[in-house]
Amino acid sequence: MGLPLMRQVLRVGIERVGWRTSAQELLMKRQASLLQHAPMLSTFTATKQANDACTTSGTTSSKEPQFSDTTSLFKGQSTGALLRSWAVFMACSQPWFVKHADSLLTVSKRVIGTQATMGIIKASFFKQFCAGETQQQVETVMEQLHTRGIGGILDYAAEDDVVPVAATPVAATKASRGAPPVPGSCGDQKVGVDVSDLKTTLTARSYPYASERACDAHVQSFLSAIRAAAMAPGQGFAVVKLSACGNPLLLERMSWAIKQGCETYRFAHVSLTEEEADDGHSEFRGGRAMVTAMRNRLHTLAEASAQDGVKLMIDAEQTYLQPAIDHLAQDMMRIFNRDPKKIRSRGLKGAVMFNTYQCYRKGTEERLTHDLETAKRDGYVLGVKLVRGAYLEMERARAQRMNYPDPIHDTLQDTHDEYARCTEMLLEAVAKGEAEVLLGTHNQQSIVLAMATMERLKLTSKSPVYFAQLLGMADHLTQALGAAGFQSYKYLPFGHVQQVVPYLLRRAHENASIMQGSKQDVVLIKTELKRRARAMLGRS
Repeated sequence: MGLPLMRQVLRVGIERVGWRTSAQELLMKRQASLLQHAPMLSTFTATKQANDACTTSGTTSSKEPQFSDTTSLFKGQSTGALLRSWAVFMACSQPWFVKHADSLLTVSKRVIGTQATMGIIKASFFKQFCAGETQQQVETVMEQLHTRGIGGILDYAAEDDVVPVAATPVAATKASRGAPPVPGSCGDQKVGVDVSDLKTTLTARSYPYASERACDAHVQSFLSAIRAAAMAPGQGFAVVKLSACGNPLLLERMSWAIKQGCETYRFAHVSLTEEEADDGHSEFRGGRAMVTAMRNRLHTLAEASAQDGVKLMIDAEQTYLQPAIDHLAQDMMRIFNRDPKKIRSRGLKGAVMFNTYQCYRKGTEERLTHDLETAKRDGYVLGVKLVRGAYLEMERARAQRMNYPDPIHDTLQDTHDEYARCTEMLLEAVAKGEAEVLLGTHNQQSIVLAMATMERLKLTSKSPVYFAQLLGMADHLTQALGAAGFQSYKYLPFGHVQQVVPYLLRRAHENASIMQGSKQDVVLIKTELKRRARAMLGRS
């Protein structure tokens, strides 16, 4: 990694130590103040109170969202599309189907052929969860959404199966001098991917590292998404996966250094040669140059987004990669979320860069408190995409297998509570002009609580607060928010059908794990199908 780079990432970690105490103090003060709103933030037992608050004081938009009026929610959607949605959700509700989806796919290819199998997938799961294969198809979907008051967040969804990386022994002498470990250990976590990771990571978004040239090719795909978002009506959003811009194992090593810097100063003055920093791994030769290249790729994407008036969101990844991703995200925010006049050509207001925070992770509220204080101190707006999380099964299986503390909340209720508290904190920051937030949630109660908080803070539907759901899921929420004048978005994955099969498998797994929420989709779809059937038969 090289001594200058090592010192840089350690400096970030040491800086976090200095600010951790103040962040914790601020967090305790904020939590004390939130006790005033405990009835609303006791998470999801207070939905009726939040609804009443919206009703009695009026909403921040022209009208209140109607989440159960199926006539308006599904206006413009054909009966065939609704039947497809119902069939897909029902398939995802079958545990045996989801568990063996990849095996069924393999068998289907052998029996009826790859072309026929891809045709079936394209007409069902692909049509449900993806915006298309070509630019024209994506533009058509975005135009259809725009007519309903909904924007699009473009996400290049081509994924590959994870290629396991074999661990290589580390010389004890190098480990003793403080060099970041190779696949083996990472403080209280482990780094590297072993063969047993392969099955669990099939449900995770990943770009296995092939070469620096492949990373450059990924950047071109992301640039295409940015250009398409710029051409779409309304505020454009695009998504980047940082592990597609460099070697994920290098992100692990950077994360290790930052984590160790947070916990101790003991490596701050260790002198490492380039060879020692690489730990003898050929893939890390010239690690300093590889990290610089990764940062330059992200800078290229951020600069293009700023110039085209597009907001760029960095996706969250696994906990053992996240410290390095956070560091690079904040690096870009310091540049692009500060002075709009110098870098933006289309009059984009507010933040360009957004980082993703996953509320199923323990300590997310503390991390957000710290990052808000850092942004305020350094004079930039913090851009946040707030989600519950997408790697739960992988994170828990890995923690158990490698014998380190589970980084995920023990219960779903703990995650709900964390999401509610973080939403409250971020909306307060938005009201002060210190943050912008995109709330990515399929939970209606979360949205109702957010609207009640917006009302209390006198934030309007045009404030920099955005709501987003995945294409093909929770359509009733997106449609109702858009119709009511809120800034409502759909995540729009795109790519050739064969390339996005791993993404579709992940959708199937995630739908199975959150069918408690998706049941509402099924109920509303069935209600609308019955209504249309009665109308066709001339019955009231």
